[in-house]
Amino acid sequence: MSFTFLDTKILVFTKPPITGKCKSRLVPALGEKGAAQLQARLLKKIITELVEFNLCAFEIWQTEPTSCFADLFVNKDVSVVVHTQQGNTLGERMSNAMQQTLQDVSRVIIIGSDCILYSKPYIKMAISCLNTESLVIGPAADGGYVLIGANQYYPAIFENISWGSSCVFQQTILKAQHKGIAYNVLEELWDIDTPSDLDKLKKVAPGILDFLP
Repeated sequence: MSFTFLDTKILVFTKPPITGKCKSRLVPALGEKGAAQLQARLLKKIITELVEFNLCAFEIWQTEPTSCFADLFVNKDVSVVVHTQQGNTLGERMSNAMQQTLQDVSRVIIIGSDCILYSKPYIKMAISCLNTESLVIGPAADGGYVLIGANQYYPAIFENISWGSSCVFQQTILKAQHKGIAYNVLEELWDIDTPSDLDKLKKVAPGILDFLP
């Protein structure tokens, strides 16, 4: 397969869609089974889109070893590498994944599976930013981020961050500024974390929740 960006990889950081082990904040609204079904739908969507975008190679980085991702690959001719994240915190896991991947390619983009609004131009812009800046970040409406990419390994941007808080984006930017890392900020997007996000999801992609009664 010929990609637009040959020396780049996208890492999809995600939890496997296992009942009782994902989307815990959505369980009050969807139940454990419904939360897992939504996680599977979101993963299938991002996998399908990344294949269609054909921008660069991508990999799945899951929180625990499973074989469930094989059923989510729409195009069975597309081989996707699946890794298990290593580290005690989200920061450690992203840092380790980025360090490992930058040994093989020059640019790495980490995204989650919770954002429904990724587009080909958005991802392409993120990759292109790394031609001129060392770091690119896509802020999330809740104060976190939906994307982070780099063309060098900067462990500091993942250290001493209040993961899960509304300060993640700002703390990461301050880290970059303190270390003198040139960065670019993309358009803010929102992701799906809490029951209040489901109303927005129904408007943007109503079919993704058609398993609900």
